[in-house]
Amino acid sequence: MSGVNFKLKRQSSETMLELSQKIIDEMTKGFFSSEIEVCNIEHVGDTEVLLLGFERYYLRAGSSAAVIIQCICTGDTQMAVVSGLGGETGLLHESWGANEDIAYKVLGILRTYGFAQEKEESMKCGRKNYP
Repeated sequence: MSGVNFKLKRQSSETMLELSQKIIDEMTKGFFSSEIEVCNIEHVGDTEVLLLGFERYYLRAGSSAAVIIQCICTGDTQMAVVSGLGGETGLLHESWGANEDIAYKVLGILRTYGFAQEKEESMKCGRKNYP
């Protein structure tokens, strides 16, 4: 499986519940909306951890792509990791950009709410890269 990861950061006193509602509202509205599959907020001491997962069917890929969003809030510092994955089809496991498309949508949403991108990286999970 291939995909793309983004790492972001911001300073904010907004709670993970407030942030999750904004992300859910943006991801589930409009004609090209995504379905929410996972929404979980945990508290560990003074740290809040948000986990969101969305899925969307892409006609061009003939399958669904997913995005996982993990946000960690400690004090006023919030860090987010966005991972777009799936959407692959056929013998060559081609996603036709579906996994990147859904991840870039979340990246845009998070930037709207003050997150700045720190790092982008491709990921390959336990298989050879095919031409």
